[in-house]
Amino acid sequence: MNKGFEINRVGINYELKSIKNLKIAHISDLHNSCFGHQNIDLATEINNFEPDIIAFSGDMVNHNHVNPIPFIDLLKNINVKCPMYFCLGNHEIRFRRLDHEGYDDIMSQITSLGVKLLDDEHDSININGADINIYGLATVASGYGSSVKSITKRIGSCDKSAFNIVLAHSPSWFDSLAEWGADLVLSGHVHGGIIKMPVLGGLLSPECSVLPKYDSGLFEYNNHSKMYLSSGLGGTLDNFRYKNPREIALIYVNCSSAPKEKVRKRIATDIKFSLKILLTFIMILTIIFSFIPMSLGYADKTIVVNLVLSILGIMSLYPPKFIVNSRIFAMKEILFILRVIVITAYIISTIIFIF
Repeated sequence: MNKGFEINRVGINYELKSIKNLKIAHISDLHNSCFGHQNIDLATEINNFEPDIIAFSGDMVNHNHVNPIPFIDLLKNINVKCPMYFCLGNHEIRFRRLDHEGYDDIMSQITSLGVKLLDDEHDSININGADINIYGLATVASGYGSSVKSITKRIGSCDKSAFNIVLAHSPSWFDSLAEWGADLVLSGHVHGGIIKMPVLGGLLSPECSVLPKYDSGLFEYNNHSKMYLSSGLGGTLDNFRYKNPREIALIYVNCSSAPKEKVRKRIATDIKFSLKILLTFIMILTIIFSFIPMSLGYADKTIVVNLVLSILGIMSLYPPKFIVNSRIFAMKEILFILRVIVITAYIISTIIFIF
């Protein structure tokens, strides 16, 4: 049983939308975790909030040691009467691929408890006089992100006359979903970046990325589309969380009594880009200044090693597109490990060369 979780009350405002007084309970990345007997602690907070919509944004079960009971217990203890929606995360997708019969059985239990599964589908409802479309975009088991064209092919064109909510497990969809027309995106997957660093925020992503573009909290795109990215409730690496508590989000959309809206400005991406450019520039200089003595017949071992590491370093920073876009997730893991090894070796070799 897990120790506990935070309740984050989130205010979100839309000036040009008729939506008002909409309350959404957002739960993500349960990963078979349990909070209280039969998840009663989670259910109690959701029931007390009395939401208009309950959204589960994926990875509520694990693909490798499936035990859906914690999620099912949570659903059994939710007694507030409102629509509940569930989109598939990468763990549910992998589970379906590995054990289709077991997956069908679990999904049948979940839907029998009143949850509507949105597997590249949508539902239309009316709350407080406002038309709302709720879409569920299934995350592929490996390889993340997509284009507006791909999104339209999977869930159709956006009906901009209504308020459009998209449940998308991975936040890497956000930019494209915003361009597609989503008003509000609810995501998880990143687990808050595992380790929260001062100023920089979340450090790691399950996609083998350092300083991911989105880590947790409320983000905005082009002054309109917004995404609430949950840090989640469980996960394989959650014992390594630092300054990054588990959470459920209670979201108030255009509510007069809502907390103040706090849109995050993620500077880590800019810092990461600047460091990448700086490191590339230094490696190019290393290549140039390695070729000069080598062309004159002076081939010291340190120079040769630095030259090779510089070339490999640039290749790791700018890998071929077939690796970047690969659906074989192991390729990204291998690339990440090689990148760390090569860049570390280059820095050590350069320091030895200088001194």
